[in-house]
Amino acid sequence: MEQVEVKRYNKCPVCGGISLSVYEIKQISGLSGFWCHCSCGVVFENVRADKIPYSTKELTDLNESKEIGNRYFHYVKTYFPLIEELTLGRTMLNFADKSNYLGPYASVRGWYVKDSDADEQVLKYDLIWLCNVLHEKKDCVQFLELIISYLSDTGVIFISEPNTDFIFKLGASHWGNWSAEHSYLYWNPKSLGKKLESIGLDVLISRANNEERYVYKNDFHLLAQRRMI
Repeated sequence: MEQVEVKRYNKCPVCGGISLSVYEIKQISGLSGFWCHCSCGVVFENVRADKIPYSTKELTDLNESKEIGNRYFHYVKTYFPLIEELTLGRTMLNFADKSNYLGPYASVRGWYVKDSDADEQVLKYDLIWLCNVLHEKKDCVQFLELIISYLSDTGVIFISEPNTDFIFKLGASHWGNWSAEHSYLYWNPKSLGKKLESIGLDVLISRANNEERYVYKNDFHLLAQRRMI
């Protein structure tokens, strides 16, 4: 039987460095993921796997779960009052939100909310909300640069992502955010903050989280605004 050669990728798509540190993580589903850990903090696929779209049941369970709803809303309670002080505009891009909690809340507070996965936008937004979205984008660096172009002159972006710094603290096998089914690349606060600064944003808040009050444990929350000076 002819063996199929497995193509491996060791060049970091963020910094361009070569990583020889590879994890093989076997998930409960039986699917194994192969990941490179770059010195810049990014973890990316060493063997690229086909991604599986979220099922209707997964999305329904997410939307109907009171516990998940309360955890998701904790991001809003923590950061939304500050965001409203940072920008006077009230246009918002709620990108790929799978929870359906933020849009109605923001609308009641006077925001014009656009829920979209579209590649083209005609508006400039005062807030872009990316809650656990970035690691599921295939070309996430290009996607990030595109989404930043939608920000207004004083626009703010909120990003939460699984935090690779916790891999060193917990060990790779105990870091609970691996998903070969849905994820392409993971960040840490330093690597994402550096990327945002390189494309014209100032990082205002960057904090690690290991509490279960939020949807993801062992993630980080980052708030950045378009550079004014």
